[in-house]
Amino acid sequence: MQFNIFAKSFLPTRLIALLTLVLAIGLVIGQPARMQESALQAGNHAAIENQGNEEYLPGQVIVQLKPGFDIATVAPMFGLDPNPIAQLELDDDGAVVTSYLLRILDTSTVEDKVAQMTADTLRILFAEPHYVHGAPEASRPTWSVGDAYSMVAAGRKTYNGQWARTTVRIDEAHQITRGTTIGPNPSPVVVAVLDTGIDMNHPMFAGRLVPGYDFVDGDNDPSEEGNPLVGPFGHGTHVAGIIAMVAPEAKIMPLRVLGINGRGTAFTLAAAVKYALDHGADVVNLSISTEREMKIVGDVFYHELDGPDDAPAGSTPGAVAVVAAGNSGTAIKQYPAGVADTGRPGREVLAVAASEQGNLLTNFSTRGTWVSVMAPGFRITSPVPYNRYANWSGTSMATPIVAGEVALVRAVNPSAEPKEIVVHIKQQTTTPVAGQRPLIDIMRAVSSPIVDDLMPLRKTGR
Repeated sequence: MQFNIFAKSFLPTRLIALLTLVLAIGLVIGQPARMQESALQAGNHAAIENQGNEEYLPGQVIVQLKPGFDIATVAPMFGLDPNPIAQLELDDDGAVVTSYLLRILDTSTVEDKVAQMTADTLRILFAEPHYVHGAPEASRPTWSVGDAYSMVAAGRKTYNGQWARTTVRIDEAHQITRGTTIGPNPSPVVVAVLDTGIDMNHPMFAGRLVPGYDFVDGDNDPSEEGNPLVGPFGHGTHVAGIIAMVAPEAKIMPLRVLGINGRGTAFTLAAAVKYALDHGADVVNLSISTEREMKIVGDVFYHELDGPDDAPAGSTPGAVAVVAAGNSGTAIKQYPAGVADTGRPGREVLAVAASEQGNLLTNFSTRGTWVSVMAPGFRITSPVPYNRYANWSGTSMATPIVAGEVALVRAVNPSAEPKEIVVHIKQQTTTPVAGQRPLIDIMRAVSSPIVDDLMPLRKTGR
């Protein structure tokens, strides 16, 4: 991935080159070794440090019990602390399903503990490690600071005239909608961005934000932290800026779930998705991926994305999750995007691959029939912190283009169910590309009516 910051002339060119080299070497050696995780229930924001780049946090498991069993009784049976680090309650057709993040008290490894609990099919619905995930670009040694700069005005000009806008017909779609719902009570569509945070002071976001939350530090300030030489600093700002380009009248809810090294944990991610839905998000953007299936995140998708069963008539039901397919360059399934695969829970999920000019998948994009659509993800210009613009490449950049598309489709179809929007975008309004994933067409998506009998899924169970 390439990171070219515009308007960074305050650093001498030779110093920039030196810093770039140091960064590249550091990234090849390894990512920064500190990551914080917040315990999220009942105001408990105790930080947990994860040393190294492990796939999961040591000494912890995530557990969901079957109905009729309580954690105070079951946890000691497996050598677990019955006092959860955190817990997450989900709505299951009017009943409450609770997932627990628990400490291991004995000397068992995480793998052994998960295997032991999984074998108990009487009491345990699922048990899994507390997996770590990240921004797809953050783990690649080619993440670097560029050496080509220009004034801010030039970056803004590139932002407003870049190739992606023409390819998926963004400007044509704006003749129909810019992200405000139609009808007697128009309101902006809300897109939650679960990422590294946002530069709240960037002029691009003036008047475009709704209150968010920092799930890393446990406070109400989801601002980006760090600096351009550490991890994917600016990733969330860049992603949010792409959404603002596609749906300029939509509101953005910044939710910080990744630390300064671009890593976060499954429980934090699940809690943030639930928070977004509880606070009015119509679209949830997750430019995040891991090869490990995070059952707790899939569980939130399954129970919550379609909205509450008792939602009043005429209300906007639920949300669509738009998720990066990852930058593996292979067909290996990435999560949570893999939840979108046919036959799996989560029909309100779109998995997004990255295309380049010529409507071809980029060589870095994850691919495969499990991926829903592709969208431009090569050299996409968008804001980054300190009132600057940069062009980055990755499925992280393709994903917010689709999230913006979902926001525009929601704006012209305010009563459509999330499942219907997914089918409308994925199956009804894309452009087939031989040997590739279907390419989105935003103009077609907002100008074509949603056919409400596309599928027999309206609250008919799963």
